[in-house]
Amino acid sequence: MRAHPEMYSDSVGLDLQKFEATHPLAPDPILMQVAEERASDMARRNYFSHTSPEGRTVNSILCQKGYPIPKEYCQYKTLNNFESICAGSESGIECINILLKDEGVDPPGHRIHLLGLNDFYRTHKKVGAALAYRKDSDFEYYFVIITAP
Repeated sequence: MRAHPEMYSDSVGLDLQKFEATHPLAPDPILMQVAEERASDMARRNYFSHTSPEGRTVNSILCQKGYPIPKEYCQYKTLNNFESICAGSESGIECINILLKDEGVDPPGHRIHLLGLNDFYRTHKKVGAALAYRKDSDFEYYFVIITAP
């Protein structure tokens, strides 16, 4: 996606040709595990938020798991600098398209995150993503994508 954003213009329904290509993201086992845990937790406990009911965010979880993010991002347990989430869509691809489109969001933070459109996100080289399902939850499907340096 980052290496060829223009290829996703049709599926997203947005002209992505104007965005500069950056390096592709490589899967990371810790990020994959955290994404799976986050998506499953939201589905199991029926909430949709970057913050768990206990007040934890992906920053604190990554720090706890020993993922090497800059230490300043570990100081505040309520920060989210690495995660985009989507709910109610049956596929991860559909969720990524929704996040890239970022309708009604100004500035388009999910697009900036996923395409690496600023200096911070451009340093991200790893990715983890997961989709969880629970029939008796409000949204049924919960998707989490995490990028990190």
